[in-house]
Amino acid sequence: MGSIRLGIISSAGNIIPNPKIRQFTKYYPEVNIQITDANTFSLINKLNNNPLDLAIVRPPFNMQGLATKQICKDRMVAVANPQ
Repeated sequence: MGSIRLGIISSAGNIIPNPKIRQFTKYYPEVNIQITDANTFSLINKLNNNPLDLAIVRPPFNMQGLATKQICKDRMVAVANPQ
């Protein structure tokens, strides 16, 4: 139960939803995914100030203090503040 606050850039629409998110929501149907659409720098700012849990953005950006995972060949990465 609970929610995940996910920020995405508008060009991420072609990868959201995807099979992994569908599988996640199948196993955790009571988790609400709240999606915010903004540009990379706005999403990183929101992630660092805690209104977001995760963000899907495009580099380059200051990655200091963030955990990143490349999620497609198009230089798009998922980031999280591991605090």
